[in-house]
Amino acid sequence: MKKLRSMLYLLITFCFIGLTTTLDVSSIVFVILSQNDKVHAQRAEILKEDLINQMKTHYHARPEIHLCHEEFNSISSWTILPLLPILDKLHSDTAKWIIFLEDYTAVDTRKLVMALEKYNHKQETWIGHSVHDNEATIIHHFAFHENPKSFKYPVIASGVAMSIPLIQRLMNKLKHEKLNSFTIDVAHELALFIGGEVPLKDEPTFCVQKNILCATFATEYQCCVS
Repeated sequence: MKKLRSMLYLLITFCFIGLTTTLDVSSIVFVILSQNDKVHAQRAEILKEDLINQMKTHYHARPEIHLCHEEFNSISSWTILPLLPILDKLHSDTAKWIIFLEDYTAVDTRKLVMALEKYNHKQETWIGHSVHDNEATIIHHFAFHENPKSFKYPVIASGVAMSIPLIQRLMNKLKHEKLNSFTIDVAHELALFIGGEVPLKDEPTFCVQKNILCATFATEYQCCVS
């Protein structure tokens, strides 16, 4: 019942807010974590075109979009952290939010903008669909085995948004910490690197499965925890 009330509230909010926005949509940068093979590259191009068309239709703006397989193929861009110094250099003066997407993430840009407006981009903030382990697992090296549900990490296929202040904080941290060259679970290891000082904000419109309220959702993803 509580979940139903929340969904009704969000639906009413979306209906009455309309297209008005206080967020400069040109300050949103999209990073598609695409891979250098035909299938993934094609899906990334389709997503890119969809984002361009939506932003042009709704906001008369052309978004800044990076395709990792084209621009950052020489680094492990799919792990996100190696991208941060580059993104900071490119966008720290103009961007407010960096949105990381898989090539199979679907996006409703109007709902995404409305979701972002709820958060302070001047603070160290990251937003996503929060999940947790129900029990300690070997893939996560049995981390937080005493209380695995206490540690939240995002479903990257549902989209992850980071503020520029957070990216700058992480970039400074990268100067003093060597990244692990072997990554098993990007989302979990990203959350570990960010640490508990900046907890992931669970955003209900960043979805695993499509519903009428979704700003983002994964088109082909099965998640075993919630």
